[in-house]
Amino acid sequence: MPRRPALVTTVLVVALIGTCASASGPRAIAPPRAGVIASVPAVSITDGDVVPLPPSPAGPPPDPTAPTAPSTGPGPAPFAAAGTTRGTPGPASQPAGRGYVDARVENALPGTPGWQTSRSAPGVTIAGFADTAATTAGPPVGLHVASTARTFRIQLLRLGWYGGAGARQVWLSVPVPGGPQPGPRTDPATRRITAPWHVSAVLPTGGLVAGDYVAKLVGSDGASSFVPLVVREATAPGTVLMLNSTLTWQAYNTWGGGDSYGATGRPTKAQDFEDRSVVSSYDRPYHRGEGTGGLLDEEYDLVRLAERTGLRLNYAADVDLHSHAQVLDGATGVVLLGHSEYWSPAMRDALTAARDRGVNLAFLGANDVYRRIRLEPSPLTGAERHLVNYKDGAADPVQTPDTTADWPRRPFPDPESSLTGVQYRCAHARADLVVTDPQGWLFAGLGLHPGQRLPGLVGSEYDRVSTAVPTPRPMQIMAHSPVPCYGTPDFSDLVWYTTPSGAGVFAAGTMDWQGGMTAPDALTRTVVTAVTERVFTAIAHPAAGRAIPAVDNVGTFYTPTGTPRSPGGPEAAPAAPSGPDPAAG
Repeated sequence: MPRRPALVTTVLVVALIGTCASASGPRAIAPPRAGVIASVPAVSITDGDVVPLPPSPAGPPPDPTAPTAPSTGPGPAPFAAAGTTRGTPGPASQPAGRGYVDARVENALPGTPGWQTSRSAPGVTIAGFADTAATTAGPPVGLHVASTARTFRIQLLRLGWYGGAGARQVWLSVPVPGGPQPGPRTDPATRRITAPWHVSAVLPTGGLVAGDYVAKLVGSDGASSFVPLVVREATAPGTVLMLNSTLTWQAYNTWGGGDSYGATGRPTKAQDFEDRSVVSSYDRPYHRGEGTGGLLDEEYDLVRLAERTGLRLNYAADVDLHSHAQVLDGATGVVLLGHSEYWSPAMRDALTAARDRGVNLAFLGANDVYRRIRLEPSPLTGAERHLVNYKDGAADPVQTPDTTADWPRRPFPDPESSLTGVQYRCAHARADLVVTDPQGWLFAGLGLHPGQRLPGLVGSEYDRVSTAVPTPRPMQIMAHSPVPCYGTPDFSDLVWYTTPSGAGVFAAGTMDWQGGMTAPDALTRTVVTAVTERVFTAIAHPAAGRAIPAVDNVGTFYTPTGTPRSPGGPEAAPAAPSGPDPAAG
């Protein structure tokens, strides 16, 4: 996928920190749309301790920028782990290590209104990154932070439904020393950008239940931003696994001056490819999403819905599948959130093996499993922190099946369609989603008719079925949407396929599926939310494909060679060339 347009802001470079802030501060996240709880528990802060929230509501939410209150008692005991930031995590909302998160229990807890970041004054900034994308509960996690403030606080929040509040504070640190850190460093050979920052705080994670967390950094000068962290159960039998696309966030991370598509400010694609980073590092803050990468922009609404649905859940980062594939053991389903483009062979093998033993899958975006990558260690933070992706197989010095050409391309082509069911087609596209199977299980009862259009739901990237490449069968196409691909007529497909193992696999076929949940059009909001909830509920049952077998109708839409039967459709793409795909960026 090509780089998304940047927010139009006036940028102030803070030289000693090596990060950017708009003159009006970062964009504030929109408040929750409905159901916001009016009050949350008060927090009594004891100097030197991290303070848990009491279990019952009383009083207004704490202000992370407020001075520390005087001690009224001995306070909680310090966390036992050596070397962690002084304090203790709050009591778990449900037992950690039980093997799953019961979203119904989380939904009964009070949320924390006003948890979003706020605009900062000009010249005021704070940014940070964690030394791991994901962890199990227990191991301490280092935070590397640079700020214009002398001190800052860390407000740890678990994202979810929480009555519509959208997040719950689980603890709040005392003031931590802040200050500048060195600017970004660029490796001239690979154009890898890193932030060589020391650890500013070490977070204890004992007692945390699985989930998507953000550490809100709040400077004493009013600046604020987030650092994302996924907490997983090592294995979670009988759960739906929510998989965050952290590798894709990193590939599109322009912090420090560029990403895997090129240096910022380049006017043409050709110039971008000349100076793209062929290695991207987790060792730097995320430039977008208030420091969360794609979490808040592309995945958060899906997380809120899954938790509202009341499922048994587990969470993981995509990179966990590379060396912690046991997180898939016993799962009933896996949800690939948002845009999940960058995959190592080990990750793909792990997910394919899970499907082949009956684990259901849901691809809630497009352009998934498209870039083949390698993972390398970082001297700063350890294993699997550098993402290698040359895009052009001929340019990669490694000429083995680990060569980082796109999955469909030479020298070792293996199209993603054998797993996702659909194949990536095009970027910079926009069209209506057209429902072709309104009586199918996904759309039944929603008042739709054949040819019903959901305005603008297809794009900005999309996938479709292509029988010219490996395509699982039986497959049921339930929406077949005409869409132009750089002026050439084409189609986007929403599909459900089933496998001999009993697994059911859903693919939305459009990048903006999550965006449909908050679309201006009321029918689109209703349909996308209802269909997503049905998918979640279906894949929560083992081997959902046995209960909901796909009714194959691919031949209605495509010839055996991949030519669309609908008027105006192009033939399937020829065999992939060896160079990088210009349409995909």
